[in-house]
Amino acid sequence: MKTLDFTDIWCYTSIQLHKGIDRRVDGSSLFFVDKEDQILTKREMYEKNTEEILLPMMEELGFELVDVEYVKEGSTWYLRAYIDKPGGINIDDCETVSRRLSDILDEKDYIDEAYILEVSSP
Repeated sequence: MKTLDFTDIWCYTSIQLHKGIDRRVDGSSLFFVDKEDQILTKREMYEKNTEEILLPMMEELGFELVDVEYVKEGSTWYLRAYIDKPGGINIDDCETVSRRLSDILDEKDYIDEAYILEVSSP
């Protein structure tokens, strides 16, 4: 099982774009550079880290991870995981994944904002 390692992630409030142009952003719009030198927004980093948590869980349960999204609707942030399996996902499957994911998210605590966790079928 792969563990999350935040020691190799660098956070920037400005990002150098092509041809030497520097793009400055406000403090809430941070950019992260991961181990593969990919430039990610804070939202993308949250989604990527959540996927890394969910993938081994999906394999263990025989489910498929369809998508993860971190979105703001109105003033509320949502972290959504869409899962599937042959024959379809039921409410008990969603509950199992939601409880396990919630425990890990509480432990890792890498999302700054308050959010609502939702696990559902696509």
